[in-house]
Amino acid sequence: MGHELNNSLTPIISLSQSLRSRVERVDMDEERKSSTLLALDTISQRAQGLNRFVEDYARLAKLPDPVRQEVDLEASLSRVIQLVNDGSVVLHPGIACRVMVDGDQVGQMWVNLIRNAIEANQETGQRKVEISWVRDGLDAVVRIDDSGPGVGNGENIFVPFYSTKHGGSGIGLVISRQIAEANGGALELINREEGGCRAVVRLPVCR
Repeated sequence: MGHELNNSLTPIISLSQSLRSRVERVDMDEERKSSTLLALDTISQRAQGLNRFVEDYARLAKLPDPVRQEVDLEASLSRVIQLVNDGSVVLHPGIACRVMVDGDQVGQMWVNLIRNAIEANQETGQRKVEISWVRDGLDAVVRIDDSGPGVGNGENIFVPFYSTKHGGSGIGLVISRQIAEANGGALELINREEGGCRAVVRLPVCR
């Protein structure tokens, strides 16, 4: 179904953009031209929005079964930080720890959570994301701390397509929780006393 929808939306987006280019070159009443361009922009934006929704829904519905193996926790975090770090992410060294997870899935979870923390800091003008981990029994507990505005509505943050950020898809945290749970762990977000939010990820360590 998603494939068919995307195939239908792509020509709508392309046609509306082509028509917009032609209308801009036509000699016509300015008020009429303005309203026509606005209508074409609306068609294109709504079609693109629906396209993104379909893609996000497909990602949410198709999380594959994890292929779990031993993964070095620090290396897993370090690789992702190199990709997404804007200079504000600090990884605090912790105890050597190997977790039994799907490395690719958990890597995507780190991407989602670290980017979420970076974006949260931008809302308050802060520039520091701190990541640390400890061993707790049979779990490794990773903490990702930001200095953003914190969690406003704890009941909704894991509801698909709910987002407080402008332009946010509302699936990053949902997919991250799915990944954590599929890999035998858990994810929660809590407000820090000193301000900001802490993402707490529990993952099973190798025995």
